[in-house]
Amino acid sequence: MILHQHTCHPMIFTMKSRIEPTIADFGTSTLGSRLVLAALWLLGNVSQSRACAVCYGDPNSPGIKAVNYAVWFLLGVIASVLSVIAWVGVHWSHKARQIDLARAERTA
Repeated sequence: MILHQHTCHPMIFTMKSRIEPTIADFGTSTLGSRLVLAALWLLGNVSQSRACAVCYGDPNSPGIKAVNYAVWFLLGVIASVLSVIAWVGVHWSHKARQIDLARAERTA
């Protein structure tokens, strides 16, 4: 990593800022890269991570069907909440654009 020093006064402080990464920076192992690699490995081995028939139970039993419906219901709740958050963001951006246009018309 190339570091440049910006000094206001040598007796006060020295501030270092990152300017550009070098090849040596990409070789370091971080927690984030390890998590990404673990996630990719798990996605590649999906067939090995599924439960067996003994642990999972009979797929036609009422208990398993109820669990499956509960999972789909919770996914629907999560999707609904995320879509409302996205709608609020879009609504606020439209409102901000309208306010900016109104201010521009008043000053023009």
